Amino acid sequence: ALAAEYDVGARTLGGRRHVTAQRLLASAVLSRGRTALSATYAALFEDYVQEYGAYSGVTHRAELRLSLLLGPATRATLVYGAARDLADAAELSFVEHGPRAELLLALGARTRLGLEAGASFRTYDESDPAFGVLLDDVYLDAAVFGEVDLGTHLSARLALQARRARSTVDALEYEKLVPFVGLLWVTGL
Repeated sequence: ALAAEYDVGARTLGGRRHVTAQRLLASAVLSRGRTALSATYAALFEDYVQEYGAYSGVTHRAELRLSLLLGPATRATLVYGAARDLADAAELSFVEHGPRAELLLALGARTRLGLEAGASFRTYDESDPAFGVLLDDVYLDAAVFGEVDLGTHLSARLALQARRARSTVDALEYEKLVPFVGLLWVTGL
């Protein structure tokens, strides 16, 4: 299977435009028996307003994914991803990479439960002038989610995502827990 996507979006801050972004994505999947191997590449072009212009630039992301059907209702996936952010300011540009594992359980014909865990390692191109050091960050992520098919094209998703960020600068370390509720509409040509 092959897929290609293009999308454009804009975010506001304080009621005014903050950033406009365009994303190109290409993906390929090769399936054989109970195994699937996929590769994805995406380029994100971000254009921030003048006062945040240093964040503007292109981010390249690539991902390799190996999925295995462990049974009629269980799929395990191993993922390795890498990113290269080319922001206009070198101290904001970085290289990031890391593994992720996913487990998806079908609880019925229309309901799924999933677990995800991963780590990513980020190193910036140049020292941050505000902190006087080269930032080197580690992100530990976990999520649990449930999905329900509401119709042939419509699904609902409820998730809880957690992140722990470690950094060479203590002030940039944080932990967060984010609930997520969403609807997904999928159709084909």
